[in-house]
Formats: sequence, structure tokens, C-alpha cells
Amino acid sequence: MMNNQKRNMIVRAVHSKVGGRIRLDVAGLYRSPTMKRELEASLASVEGIYVVKANPKTGRLLVTFCTRRIIAKRLIDDIIELVVGQTNGRRKLRPLKKRKEPALTKLAYTVRQRINSLLGNLEAYQPSVIPL
Repeated sequence: MMNNQKRNMIVRAVHSKVGGRIRLDVAGLYRSPTMKRELEASLASVEGIYVVKANPKTGRLLVTFCTRRIIAKRLIDDIIELVVGQTNGRRKLRPLKKRKEPALTKLAYTVRQRINSLLGNLEAYQPSVIPL
């Protein structure tokens, strides 16, 4: 059994908030059309999986599945087994790098400042209540 730290070095969920849809970072998929074909073929044959799209340009895998038949955690475990099984003896898996959060652009920073200043002005403004 693999601990969570090693699991996250092989497969990491990027987006899983929508039920029945999960996007994963997969070690070994980046620049590997072979891994793309093998993952898509293996997962597409599983009952309850509707769509599998592997992208070797980004190293990400998108899976759309039936939540009544498949549990996301088990799906991730199966993908880890596929990845480890496909790379054993052939090449070493590079662990996934931590992705940095994108920095705010100058425009986004200006917009955020403007919104905060408007909200501050609104909070300071207390309209008088006129009794009816």
C-alpha cells in the first residue's frame, strides 16, 4: 500500500468539485503519446466511465464517469496502478512538481483594489431610515 505523499507524486487531483468529472495531473503523461494511448484505452473499457481524455501536452487526464458505479478515490487508485504498471522497468517516473498559483496581473490587482475601496465606502455609508 502506498502512502498519500507517494500517491500525490504519481497522480494528483487538479479539479474534482463536479460530481462524475475529475481532472488529474499524471506523472509520466507529459510528452508521452504512448502513455496517453495506454491510459485512454485501459480506462475507456471500464464500465461506468463515459469519457477519457489524456493530454500529453499538459500531463493531465480528464475522466467523466457515473458516480453510482465508480468512486473517485478508487478511480485514482486504479490510475496509479496503471501508471506504475506501465512504467515498471521501462523508465523512471518523475514526481509531479508543485504548481504555483498564478500571480495577479496588474489589471486584476487594480480591479481588486477598486472593489475593496468601493466596499469600504459602502460599509461607511449608513443611510438614514425613514419611518413609514
